[in-house]
Amino acid sequence: MENSEGVDKIYRWNLLFNSQTTSNIILPKLPNELSSWNINDVYNSNTIEIQQVELKRYEGINSYEEYLQNSIKPNLNSRKTSDFIESIFNNPRYNIHRDTEDLFVIF
Repeated sequence: MENSEGVDKIYRWNLLFNSQTTSNIILPKLPNELSSWNINDVYNSNTIEIQQVELKRYEGINSYEEYLQNSIKPNLNSRKTSDFIESIFNNPRYNIHRDTEDLFVIF
């Protein structure tokens, strides 16, 4: 996919949801600022390619509400949320786990 400047980009969109109560996910509308980007065409034509689905369980966090309060609200990454994380994932394209947090150096 290319953006409006003709530059190839991979767009990452992480959707957080309560897997205990959610069986259907509806994608949010794209902001108007992206209307000139090619991602808009892909979104509108419903041809988005999902590369990975992942479920995580954090030690010491027992509910989605606890996760929101203890990780999302203070803006913590996974490694600072819990010392132990279990993950189930499916990435049919690469057959490996791709963690977007691994792309950033955290000091």
